[in-house]
Amino acid sequence: CSSDLQSRALLVTQAEKLKKERIEALTALDAVPQSSLKVILSSADLKAGEAIARHFPAVAIDPVKPGDAARWVIDRFKVSPDVARYLVENLGSELRQLKTEMEKLQAYAGNRNVEMRDVDVLTMRSESSPSSSARAQP
Repeated sequence: CSSDLQSRALLVTQAEKLKKERIEALTALDAVPQSSLKVILSSADLKAGEAIARHFPAVAIDPVKPGDAARWVIDRFKVSPDVARYLVENLGSELRQLKTEMEKLQAYAGNRNVEMRDVDVLTMRSESSPSSSARAQP
């Protein structure tokens, strides 16, 4: 009985790199009648993914804003607003990278609060962050 089926999702990242044959196979998979499987394609560039958009609905998702990323770090890791902003300034607003770096920072700090100097010691600045070139040491 179809009510016993669980919903499933197939997430395909970097969909803009898919070849025509793979897109056709995914389209056929998505069209299986009474299937609980949904195909989700993730693409960094909607323009490059125009071939995909002919077969699948396209939804643009804006990147996380730095202020929102800083609030996420504060809420999730209970650090000061200054440390959260400093971390985002140096690494950018990609949440996966912020999570990884915060876990390293918390392990390094141990029982004390993470401080801005810890960020300087342990993190590598993102080349895309606005402050990385301004703070680079000669």
